[in-house]
Amino acid sequence: MLEIPELPDIDSEMELLFESRGYGGLNVKIKSTFRKMLAPFLLSISEKTSDYDGSNYYWIDEDEIRDSFTERIAHSSANSWKLSGDSFKLLNSYFLEAEILTEGGEKPILGELGRKFSRRLFINNSGKSWSFEIVSGSFEIKSDDEIPF
Repeated sequence: MLEIPELPDIDSEMELLFESRGYGGLNVKIKSTFRKMLAPFLLSISEKTSDYDGSNYYWIDEDEIRDSFTERIAHSSANSWKLSGDSFKLLNSYFLEAEILTEGGEKPILGELGRKFSRRLFINNSGKSWSFEIVSGSFEIKSDDEIPF
């Protein structure tokens, strides 16, 4: 019988990759914990709803969340970097498994626990920077790079 691996502790370290979107920057890899990334991730979620056949349908736009999360972490426009797809899936999967998020559909993306976390984290982290260590790269745009056009 196949055993399902345990969910890592919320204070486990993990790495996230932010991909460069072109001139003036390199890919950036950061190290942090799921707990420290929870607030910026939840605050980046903009839940979408639509009325389908008389029922509400809930969903999220992954690209929008990746951009918003990047802006919160890099303190910069997401025009220069973007959270990688795999890094998004890592965070999203963790918070789904921890039951902070739902998969949407007929249920809101933020379940009761997720809404409570989101409110409390916003109250406690409003205006603060998120804690992480840069492993490689930098969230700085090099002004001396020539644009070849």
